[in-house]
Amino acid sequence: MLPDDISTRHLVMFIAVFAVAVVFLGIMEKGKYAARAFVMVLGMQGLLFLLEASDIRWPSAVYHLLSIILIAVVTWFLCEVVLATEQLLLSKITWKEAGQRRIATQVLLVRRMLMLIIIMVGLWMALMTFPRVQTIGQALLASAGLLSIIAGLAAQTTLTNVFAGIQLVLTNAIRVDDFVSVDGQPGRVDDITMTYVVIRPWDDRKLIYPASYFISNSFENWTQISDPIQGSTEIEVDWMAPIDDLRVELQRILDASDYWDGRTGTIRVTEVLDGRVRLLIILSAGSAANLFALQSEVREALVKYVVREAPQAIPRSRYTVRSRADE
Repeated sequence: MLPDDISTRHLVMFIAVFAVAVVFLGIMEKGKYAARAFVMVLGMQGLLFLLEASDIRWPSAVYHLLSIILIAVVTWFLCEVVLATEQLLLSKITWKEAGQRRIATQVLLVRRMLMLIIIMVGLWMALMTFPRVQTIGQALLASAGLLSIIAGLAAQTTLTNVFAGIQLVLTNAIRVDDFVSVDGQPGRVDDITMTYVVIRPWDDRKLIYPASYFISNSFENWTQISDPIQGSTEIEVDWMAPIDDLRVELQRILDASDYWDGRTGTIRVTEVLDGRVRLLIILSAGSAANLFALQSEVREALVKYVVREAPQAIPRSRYTVRSRADE
């Protein structure tokens, strides 16, 4: 038997909302955990409603425990909603476009900030259910000025990195999936958090930099405006190298390559020194990853061509040896 205080209308409304939540759980692909948490929230609210409306007097510890569980479930529900929203937004992102990567980076940062706020508020609400903690909280609020100064000094480095991470995202200086060069080490931005940035070089290592590093130091962002970029590579050949034939071979290599975007591909003689000629090969590609692959492909193909077709172009060191007859 249900308590008399529970009207039929209230019961029907509760069952209807619960049924909608179950349907929502069944049809929602992304955020299914959020739907489960939503069902749990409804169940907890219904249980508290039944306990309060019944004539049975339950121990206060039961109500206290249920209140803490309800706060935890609501916190979980809100976190799952944020995660589901993030997945939905990121699924619409085209990572090859610079503007889309900026939006994706901001979505990731906002998700982390919201998650942190939700968890902190949930923890604070759970602690405030204890009378002794409420008394301590009032005392802490009375001395909040002194405590904030002490906490600020203790966490100065952490706060600097947090504000630096937010500034990086808001100013669009660096985005997830950008191709950058930091301290001469090129790589792709794998992740940006509120305190550090993860760079992934070509060998799949993970380079961790504090976010404040990108505020106080210069770095190269090869995909700041757009993905198509230019780059260069160098090789050294002998003075006897057939430069015109090498230009023809370079064009043949580029025409057969899947990484070249058809914009730039040329050879320039940049230096002649110590019996060697330094050739600068200027290339272009549709993305930083393709440029790196194209540079490697061109170097390898030109080396093979020199060895096979123009061995006289292999760099040599020349010395003049005087005989005693010359003296």
